Amino acid sequence: MAALKPHSRLSTEDRRSAILDAIRAVFAEKGFHGTTTRALAEAAGVSEALLFKHFPSKDAMYAAMQEECWSQVAEQELKRLSVLPANTSSLVMLVYVLASKIISGVAISQQATPNQFEKLMLRSMLEDGAFARGMLKRFDQGWLTKFEECWNAAEAAGDLARKTVPGRIAGWFVHDLAVMVMIQLLRDPPVADYGASRDALIEYASRFMLQGIGLSVEAIDRHFHPEAFALFRAPT
Repeated sequence: MAALKPHSRLSTEDRRSAILDAIRAVFAEKGFHGTTTRALAEAAGVSEALLFKHFPSKDAMYAAMQEECWSQVAEQELKRLSVLPANTSSLVMLVYVLASKIISGVAISQQATPNQFEKLMLRSMLEDGAFARGMLKRFDQGWLTKFEECWNAAEAAGDLARKTVPGRIAGWFVHDLAVMVMIQLLRDPPVADYGASRDALIEYASRFMLQGIGLSVEAIDRHFHPEAFALFRAPT
């Protein structure tokens, strides 16, 4: 992991950001309880005194790291999704964009080492769940809220062939299935041999999930346009 240069002249904001990048790798490998502030300071290439100048406690460091992870994972994208109209077309797009982002392995960008964010989530779930719970709460308030609005609109429009589960639970199942596929692909070679490329898996999983939440095949075919969705995901 890259430590800060001892004599580098960074602004307070840049130094704080560099510290967060460095300590994220330690938390990912050792978890919250297995990490000491001394180890965090060493990873960041600063003294513990300087570390505490920027963050009053290890809990504050963990919270700040979580906030930065969220901003890198989805904050901007969720703002764009929030303005979508509540309809069947937006529902299909929401499912495809989420599946694509998670299964493609780019849920978070600019990681110092591969799979840091994924390790943080998995380790958190095996420990006290605090990090994962915080990230998923934001997901609930963003993507899941919009998903439920669109799912209700699709039902009102008659685009659901059947009502399988409540919209909120359907949204969680979409997220969880995409995450499980991503986990299977973390290692090289993958743990599960799907016999298909990631791009193909994204399309298969999206269609599978759309049918699973009750959308009719006719509605899926009418609104499923991956090429157009890719334009939506492109940086603005």
